[in-house]
Amino acid sequence: MPRERLTNLPRLLSINAVAEATTLPTKTLYSFVARGELPAVRIGRSVRIDEADMVKFITARRESAT
Repeated sequence: MPRERLTNLPRLLSINAVAEATTLPTKTLYSFVARGELPAVRIGRSVRIDEADMVKFITARRESAT
């Protein structure tokens, strides 16, 4: 039986990848996660951000800035 491809899973990004994409320091991102402002998934000791949650977070910040 061939393996099925898991295409409906969320794309999880590392804090470093989010920091690079947003030009925010990793320390700031960890603070957002600790305060619950940026949802995160913890897998073992790793912290991952769902790409969709990152987009929602950025959109909400953009809307509150105007």
